[in-house]
Amino acid sequence: MNLPDKQSSEPVVLQGQIIVPASRLSAVQELLEAHIELTRKEAGCLVFEVNPGEADACVFDVYEEFTDKAAFDTHQKRVQHSEWGRGTGDVVRNYQLSDSYYMYRALELAAEAEALGEVPVGALIVRAGEIIGEGYNQPISQADPSAHAEINAMRHAASKMQNYRLPGTTLYCTIEPCAMCAGAMVHARIERLVYGAPEPRAGAVESAMALLNAPHLNHRVQVGQSVLQAQCAQLISQFFRHKRSQGTLEDRVPD
Repeated sequence: MNLPDKQSSEPVVLQGQIIVPASRLSAVQELLEAHIELTRKEAGCLVFEVNPGEADACVFDVYEEFTDKAAFDTHQKRVQHSEWGRGTGDVVRNYQLSDSYYMYRALELAAEAEALGEVPVGALIVRAGEIIGEGYNQPISQADPSAHAEINAMRHAASKMQNYRLPGTTLYCTIEPCAMCAGAMVHARIERLVYGAPEPRAGAVESAMALLNAPHLNHRVQVGQSVLQAQCAQLISQFFRHKRSQGTLEDRVPD
């Protein structure tokens, strides 16, 4: 799998709070000090701040920033086996990850499509911080013209939730969705869409048309700011450049 280079990467940010049982405050603070010191020494750590809340000594505000998803995932694996991870099972964690984290995952899924010879587009669906559906382009390998990344992610999520409606979810995809996928998002009641790069020829959100803003629709999908646009565009460009060099390029827009 050939992921695009990291020259235009965006950091992954985690922020939120931890809530410590009052009876264990002193012990947890000792673990926390060591945890902070070790984390700040990690190669991919840009910022790591944990500060006591103003109103409650048992509540700590957390802000973490890592160079990319790989650095963040490496940190998380270390934490699981650290004294902090093993000794704070009773600490409540209320965290929220930045959109960039999920778009990095969408890029990984796009690379899975490329490995199959498909146009590299990846998508996933998140609800309350949990990935509930993933997909990547498979219309050729599945002999299914509707098997776009977004459709596959929605199918996966709907099956997992046992509901054809997916309210309260965010759909992340590497390329601006086409008309079919945008329409399916409305039917699924996706709450929010975040995509990487625009698709000038067939993008149905803002480029070729603005389908999600059609006045007759009975559901509005919020559209978030573009994330990792350069890397998402680079992956598509590299794919079609290679196809041209091999003389196997079809005259079509990305699926």
